[in-house]
Amino acid sequence: ASYNWQDHSTQSYYTIIREGIYALTVSNECGSYSDSVLVVPGICTLMIPNAFTPDNDGRNDVFRVKYVFPVKQFVFTIFNRWGQKVFETNDHRIGWDGTFNGQPQPMDVYGYTLEAEFTDGVKIRKTGDITLIR
Repeated sequence: ASYNWQDHSTQSYYTIIREGIYALTVSNECGSYSDSVLVVPGICTLMIPNAFTPDNDGRNDVFRVKYVFPVKQFVFTIFNRWGQKVFETNDHRIGWDGTFNGQPQPMDVYGYTLEAEFTDGVKIRKTGDITLIR
C-alpha cells in the first residue's frame, strides 16, 4: 500500500504533535480510501497488547505499545522468565519481533517495563506480561 498524508508525507504512520485535522489516503492495487480525523487534547491511555504471534504472516508479528502520544523520554524493556533482558528500545515506534541475538525465542510469557515522560510532563511507569505465541 502507499500512504499520502495531508502534508504529503508517505510513511505508514504519522506522529501527531498538535491538535488539528489529519487526513490520509491509502492506495493499493484494489483502489484507494481516504479519511480524516480531528485530534483534540484529552486524557488518553496507552494500549499494550497481552499477546503476539511473530510468525511473519504480516499480522501481529511485533509487540509494541499502541497509540503512543508525543513523548520526551521512552524506555520499553522486555525480559524472559529468568529476568534476562531480551529487548529494549527508546523509540516508541519500534517493537519486539520475538528474537534475541537473532534467534527466535520460545513460546512463553515475558515481562515488560515501560517508562515514559509525555511532552506535557506527565510520567508513567507500567509493568506487565506478554505472551509470545508460536
